[in-house]
Amino acid sequence: MAVIIKGTLAPWLKGEVKRHCIRCEAEVERLARTCPVCGLQLRKECPACHYWGEIDRGYCLACRHSFPLPAPPPATVKIWHEQDVLVDEAGR
Repeated sequence: MAVIIKGTLAPWLKGEVKRHCIRCEAEVERLARTCPVCGLQLRKECPACHYWGEIDRGYCLACRHSFPLPAPPPATVKIWHEQDVLVDEAGR
């Protein structure tokens, strides 16, 4: 059982947390609006209060204005077939 003394950080919270772009995996600043390497938008501006929040938020943290989330991309189904196809007794 772990005991945390008031005023100290838990062992897993020590150190620096780095943020990375999901497209090119470049390290980006915590409040960066776009990736400096590939230009991917990382944050979006609330149209009601102009607060910049995470791109995947469903609402603004400052004023609770709802964001319409984009529809997810259509699912891609990949099917792999064996190279050696078994032939049954009828030759099919």
